[in-house]
Amino acid sequence: MAAWAWALGSAAVSYLGGRQNRKDAKKAKKEDDKYLDELLAQQQAGWNMNKSLTIAKRDETVRGINLREKNERKFAEFKDLNNKRAYDQSVAIYDYQNKQLDKQFVKSENLFRDSLSLNARAAASAREREISALMEERQKFAYENEDNIIQDLIASGTLAASGIQGRSGQKAAQAQMYALGANQAIMTSSMVSAAKNTRSNLNDISRQLDQANTNANARRMLKPEYAPAPLAPLSTPINEYQLPRELQEFDFGVTPIRGQSSIQVPSWGSIFANAATSAVSSFANNYSGTPRGQTQGVGILPTGGQTEKFGGGLEQIIGF
Repeated sequence: MAAWAWALGSAAVSYLGGRQNRKDAKKAKKEDDKYLDELLAQQQAGWNMNKSLTIAKRDETVRGINLREKNERKFAEFKDLNNKRAYDQSVAIYDYQNKQLDKQFVKSENLFRDSLSLNARAAASAREREISALMEERQKFAYENEDNIIQDLIASGTLAASGIQGRSGQKAAQAQMYALGANQAIMTSSMVSAAKNTRSNLNDISRQLDQANTNANARRMLKPEYAPAPLAPLSTPINEYQLPRELQEFDFGVTPIRGQSSIQVPSWGSIFANAATSAVSSFANNYSGTPRGQTQGVGILPTGGQTEKFGGGLEQIIGF
């Protein structure tokens, strides 16, 4: 009877201890589940913030690229406008210089023509003076010749009136004629010399005219040739910018999942099984033999994968 009491007490103690352990394990598991839920919430919040940060970084990168491109286009427009102004100014200076060269060339041509005209008039005036001088010289010689002839006639008349005849008269007449011929020869020689001098002067005038015209032509400006015109400015090239690719799900990483609690809550079946095992062990330790007139029964109870033998009546103690 004592063995049975020990078995029942052991079963009761095992049952109560198992129930308390189950209660403690269930409480611990509930707290562990609460921690895991809070941890999942924190991880989910961190994942959501990281996703928002990734999206914000991409948006900021896109805005930065768009702003850089906008500023580059603005600077390129300013640079093109400035280049256009510089080009227009260069073209204006180029046209002004060409017009000045054209004016200088026209002025040079006018001066050249005026020089030729002045040289021609100066040469004509010099020729007229030379010819006039020659004509005056001829006129002078003509007057002198006429005067000599008159003087010779007067002398001849005077000689005839004097009554000188014969050889004396003849010699006097010859002397008078010789004097007249000598004077005419001198005047003729002077006229020839004056004519030669006039021709020489006229040739000098022609040479001086050619020299003056040559000098005028040397001072003549060459027809200007325009320099290459300024090159029109090219448009400032704009760099091409590449935006970052669209975000995909894998850019945000793996979505957090709830962890698995490591605390195991014993089932009621295991509690009962442990209580029964405790009762069987206590009975086996306190049982001293088999009463007379009873046969020892064999009970099989699986505990920990092993098979144990017990005396008869054990099924009634456990309640199986």
